[in-house]
Amino acid sequence: MNKRHTDSRRSKRSGSSDLIGIAVIAVSAFFLLCIIIPIVLGAFGYFIRGVVLGVFGLFAYPLFLSTLLLGIALVRDLSLKISLKYKVCIGIIAFCVMMILQLATSFGFLGEGFSYYISSVYTKLTAGGVFFGVLAYGLQAAVTQVFAYILLSTGVIICVFIMLDVFHRLG
Repeated sequence: MNKRHTDSRRSKRSGSSDLIGIAVIAVSAFFLLCIIIPIVLGAFGYFIRGVVLGVFGLFAYPLFLSTLLLGIALVRDLSLKISLKYKVCIGIIAFCVMMILQLATSFGFLGEGFSYYISSVYTKLTAGGVFFGVLAYGLQAAVTQVFAYILLSTGVIICVFIMLDVFHRLG
């Protein structure tokens, strides 16, 4: 009897995660279809592709691929067991790498002012589009572009050291 009660609670939980997973899969697959093969949906597909790549840049490809995989994991009721330390470090590394790539791919637009920069990263293909462009422009305006590269690279190195427990071994 206790097992049956546990199974019914699990099925209620998995039912809602199934619906969320299916919704995530549908949205991710739609956007991936629009940015990879826009001709399938005609003018609408090209419009969606332009907006998505303008807002997210090349980051849209791994973003929607990873959300598609997340949706599949939700439907299949899979989970990844890693510690909070690794999750935070992976997130910081991904953010720093994307900021470095955004600064590198939008280097030619940085000297003209904020509105020109945002307009350029939306219309031209950059690593992070407007989403990372706003952050990258703010960072390079607060410090020099060279110092921004140094700061972001240092963040990556420190996170790698934390993940490898280098500081714990030294102390």
